[in-house]
Amino acid sequence: MDTIGVLDHNRLAVIPPKYWKAHEFAFFLHDSVLRALVEYEQSGAHNWVTDAFKQISKDHQIVDDFDILKFMKEQNLIEPYKHHLLSHLVLRLVGDMLNFLYEAFNAFEKRKFAVGWSLLRKPFKENLLFLSWILANEDEFIEKFESDNYKTLNNIKKEKQIEIFDAAINKIPNSNAFGAELLWDHIYSKNHSSGFEPTWQRATHLITSQGDLLKTEDYSINFIFDNPNSNHHYELLYGRLPYVMIYLSSIAFECFNRILKMNERTYSHMAIISMGCYEALFMNTRHPALINSLNKSFKPFLKCIHCAQDIRINKKNAPAMYIRDQLECDKCGLQSAFPFYWLMGQSKVTVSATTNKIEAGKN
Repeated sequence: MDTIGVLDHNRLAVIPPKYWKAHEFAFFLHDSVLRALVEYEQSGAHNWVTDAFKQISKDHQIVDDFDILKFMKEQNLIEPYKHHLLSHLVLRLVGDMLNFLYEAFNAFEKRKFAVGWSLLRKPFKENLLFLSWILANEDEFIEKFESDNYKTLNNIKKEKQIEIFDAAINKIPNSNAFGAELLWDHIYSKNHSSGFEPTWQRATHLITSQGDLLKTEDYSINFIFDNPNSNHHYELLYGRLPYVMIYLSSIAFECFNRILKMNERTYSHMAIISMGCYEALFMNTRHPALINSLNKSFKPFLKCIHCAQDIRINKKNAPAMYIRDQLECDKCGLQSAFPFYWLMGQSKVTVSATTNKIEAGKN
């Protein structure tokens, strides 16, 4: 199968088939984060502090408006103060990020390359960095957010960006899958031909000059004379997009988890299906670690209901198992229902709360 069943075929019509799975995977992660965002907004966790103050004001018949943030700081109510700020920041940063990503991905479905690249720039370079910073060091971010943030949260140097990524990576599941400097190269470097930054600059500006990769050619204007039928933009985009998106989704999930602790099974499910799909679709390894662990944990349930032969989860059938709860028998080809979330509970497959590693068959 050339797709993983996330999008209708007509939406993939102008994208070369070799990139379909990468495009669908990006949308799959976008939608997973969106579902989490909606659930957290519906929980009302970001309004707990405001609602509490409103109730106190009502009970004590206080009619004058007052500055909640100022009051909490003066009264040394540190935890409510931090929760109020961070919950609103995370929800709005993630919501804004998803809006830009959705429109960018749709633009690439229409070969609107300059539009797509321009829309990707802000969520990856700015929203993702701020969310990573919140996760890496929330106290430092709040301090810089409180005063003169037009200075303190602007023009962040390379060394600081890498420091932020490195600290954030250590707080998400399967942290050994990511590298801070590699992420920086993908997102910020002006000197890597396979990075996004040179193309973002060209898509955003008609004429560019800084660095060999950014010099606009003679008798040309950036993107204006590009061949719309060329596939080189897809090659650049999808060579790096799955890696950046799996990091982005991991950061978003963990930021949500800091606002309101998620059910351990639900959090583990989200983390495992995201990383599992990435492992199956894009990692060049003959013995995928997560798939091997799941084969051991799910062994009592891995038997075909049609031919009665043992089934092994592999890189070919794993994406459908993660995304659609279906597992294909590699002997007879039957694709049957496979309740992945339920089986996780039966087999005690979790993300370790202490090591932040994805583990299977652990108590």
